[in-house]
Amino acid sequence: MPTDHVSAPADGDLVPGAGAGDKDAFALLVHRHRPVALALVQRLLDDPFVAADAVQEAAVTALVGLGQLRSPERRALPAHGGHQ
Repeated sequence: MPTDHVSAPADGDLVPGAGAGDKDAFALLVHRHRPVALALVQRLLDDPFVAADAVQEAAVTALVGLGQLRSPERRALPAHGGHQ
């Protein structure tokens, strides 16, 4: 059965938009990378609540800094699931 599957944009395509204020692009980046970031930080900090706060703070820091990137297309997040 055929499906109408639209592939999600690559991180490198989302970063410039997110940096320009595209909330949907930023939300997709966070949604895509938060689980891996959270798992890593939980292992490092050994406290799920502190880890969640740290990942949230990192997302806020990223949101503030994305618009200041000189070459946003080169700043795509490392792929963990083939989103590049």
